[in-house]
Amino acid sequence: MFFGLFGKKEEPFSKWLEPGQELELELSENNEKRVYLTDLISIGSKSLALSFPLGEENRGVFAPGKGVDVHAEIGGKVASFHVFILSSDSKGLNLSLPEKIEWKEKTESLQQRRNFVRFETALSVFYAPFQGVKREGTTLDISGNGLSMVNELELKSGTILPIALKLLDKEIKCKAKVIRSKPYSKSIVGQQRYETAVSFVDIETKDQDSIVKYIFDKQRELRRRGII
Repeated sequence: MFFGLFGKKEEPFSKWLEPGQELELELSENNEKRVYLTDLISIGSKSLALSFPLGEENRGVFAPGKGVDVHAEIGGKVASFHVFILSSDSKGLNLSLPEKIEWKEKTESLQQRRNFVRFETALSVFYAPFQGVKREGTTLDISGNGLSMVNELELKSGTILPIALKLLDKEIKCKAKVIRSKPYSKSIVGQQRYETAVSFVDIETKDQDSIVKYIFDKQRELRRRGII
């Protein structure tokens, strides 16, 4: 049984959460918060079935027994609850039913969480490791808070870089801080390249919003095409 903000008994869980509802999964891994977008497939008597694409690299992240926070926008409000992963496979996740649900007015916090959503995509990104020097890399993934890219130079952690990102027909310019830079595991022999992760430290809100919109639009497109 679930209770709302004012202590009144709520309708059954299935009355306001229906198959097809878009959900956000939030969890922390290695002291790093990540948010994943998914859809609800069905509600069982003891579990929720979600359509989430799980590659081999995500098996450990979504291992059975782990806790995850779930957020859903419903009727202009946000429902948040904590559940546990019961099982996971290539088709999706099975989560436990929530024991408690917290309702809040929709605020900027939802947008802030969405900034952590990562999307694997190859985009051109230009960066200036030194004054007067311009280099090009290719993104591995991107979020509203930063990106990972493959580039030709090893960059020192903490370095601030001016970068320019090609996003469809728009160019986003900002400054980013290098989090880590390590040899790229898929480098061709004799052509050493590096995998560099950066976080945005000086980016306009409208540009962040453009990145998040790009990510969600691409994810929805892939779902419509049945790719994920």
